[in-house]
Amino acid sequence: MDGSKSETQLQGCNDPKVSAASELDEDLLGKILAGIDRATGVDFFETLVRHLESTLGVRRVIASKLVKSDDRTSSLKLQVISFWSDRQRQPNFDCDTANTPEAMTIEQGMYSCPEGLLETFPQDHRPLTTGMRSFLGVSLTNSYGKSLGTICLFHDRPLAVEKVAQFRLILKVFASRASAELERQRLQAQLYTVEAKYCALVEQAPTVTYVSPINSPSIKLDISSQIETLLGYSVAEWKADS
Repeated sequence: MDGSKSETQLQGCNDPKVSAASELDEDLLGKILAGIDRATGVDFFETLVRHLESTLGVRRVIASKLVKSDDRTSSLKLQVISFWSDRQRQPNFDCDTANTPEAMTIEQGMYSCPEGLLETFPQDHRPLTTGMRSFLGVSLTNSYGKSLGTICLFHDRPLAVEKVAQFRLILKVFASRASAELERQRLQAQLYTVEAKYCALVEQAPTVTYVSPINSPSIKLDISSQIETLLGYSVAEWKADS
């Protein structure tokens, strides 16, 4: 076999032939949609990744979210939220993105390497990439276009041009919903953090704090426990009398 590359096995990434227009495979799309139809919340990524891996027939599919690094000078860090390989759930892990195809995915929005993955990223020694020869990833972004994470496919064989074109379309279909779910989860986590800080502030303040409806100030929906220390009433007694 000579060293020339066939039309369906191109060395290099994001080749124009790979990203050429292609019709969406409705059968593949329908199978994945049917599998994730009722998946919501924390189950969404688990279900999506599992069905992408089994339906597309690739070796590994992984969904990750960007997390803050303790070292501001280091590369971006990804935290895996769902990882399926060979039809089995794999443990989650954290990893830096330096010298990885995920870094290119975050930078370009969508990145493909149909062949020669290890040669293209010789410094990527993660167990995740061991034996893998091709890659396709899409960046998940918030409503302002800022990257929140990635969904990536790894395979142990070169991916034909038509396969990459199909998979790109499929990932684009699910990237929007996955991005919205990841943004929702991030905003919810931020809300929990703010609520925890507020509760800690209220509990430590040397005053009685309460919450009332705007139109019914006499009704106390909630009141801080300091009322017992400062006024001698328990929270239950105060609510019963109000």
